[in-house]
Amino acid sequence: MSKISDFVQKALVDNTYNEEYEFGVINNRLCQRIAVETGTKVLRNAITIITCSAIRHAFARHGKNDEKERGQHAIKPDDFEFIYEITRNPDKIERGDRQGRKRDDIIIFSKKLNGKNYFVLMNADRGKNPISLYFNTLFIKN
Repeated sequence: MSKISDFVQKALVDNTYNEEYEFGVINNRLCQRIAVETGTKVLRNAITIITCSAIRHAFARHGKNDEKERGQHAIKPDDFEFIYEITRNPDKIERGDRQGRKRDDIIIFSKKLNGKNYFVLMNADRGKNPISLYFNTLFIKN
């Protein structure tokens, strides 16, 4: 089991576990692509972070079998294995329709994997130095 899988499992099993997991940095080439495709400036070496509360939020919103009614697949813990690949080598990058509670920009990374379209939403937190991209949610469409 990978480190991200271990982290996701802990977050789902223990509601008192409230840690953050850094899953790498955004390189300069991808920062430039994000700026061009979304208008959001992300500094080179921005840290990507996932929190336990965001994992629980993603499962509460997108982890149920009723996702089929919305044309989506229910997420599973194994799907989190893909978030690094989706955020580093996305097929498409878009700016989100809304901003987070702290008025952070939302960046949507999407990639087709195994015949499914994966979407990872990240918040660009400018209050951190360097700027951090925080995992917001994950969902899967047909």
